[in-house]
Amino acid sequence: MTANWQTLGFKGKASVRDVWNKESLGTHTDKITQALPAHGSRLFTGT
Repeated sequence: MTANWQTLGFKGKASVRDVWNKESLGTHTDKITQALPAHGSRLFTGT
């Protein structure tokens, strides 16, 4: 799964956190790409 910052209404760098797994995914520029299991879901925050 890829989330593009421009599609979400912002640009540049964002610190991303996996809310449900309680872990930082680091700082990403313009987008983030993460694996998503079949029929699965994940919840991220970006700041």
